[in-house]
Amino acid sequence: MSLEDIYYISQSFAVIAILASLAFVGIQVRQNTSQSKMAAAEAVHRSFSTWYLDISEREMAPLIVKGLENPNALSAEERWSFYCKWMPFLLSAQDAHTKWMEGDLSDERWRIWDGVAGYFYKAPGCLDLWRNRGYMFSETFQTYAETKIAEEGVIPADSHSWRKATSPETSTDGSSE
Repeated sequence: MSLEDIYYISQSFAVIAILASLAFVGIQVRQNTSQSKMAAAEAVHRSFSTWYLDISEREMAPLIVKGLENPNALSAEERWSFYCKWMPFLLSAQDAHTKWMEGDLSDERWRIWDGVAGYFYKAPGCLDLWRNRGYMFSETFQTYAETKIAEEGVIPADSHSWRKATSPETSTDGSSE
């Protein structure tokens, strides 16, 4: 075996090593991308869940319901509190929208959060907040939200689901016990 043969054999091993390294890097990138998407979905879910738990506190319920149904009935202080409670929702919705647009949030998860957001966009209080603070969001999200509002419209205050919940005195079929 000549030196030239040894040289070609070593070059062949080097090429095989480089190809193996590239395959390994490709696998790692794919796994990291998958983990990144899962982390993005988890972050969106955690953000919405935290916000939802925050507004569900008993002492907040009167303000939230009053603000959603009739924002004009809120005092200046109540309106400030209402806006402070709902801005995180809109920011979370924007974050979810951005992650979806960038491909980091699956269509299925986006459909769920889009439905949640669509429901609240119909409430007069959310619409009031959007009209007064919508300029604080990205142009892409503004376009999405304006389209959603135009599609959904505003629903009357008395038709929100929290007004239709059954009470202990009423059975699930609507008859009194």
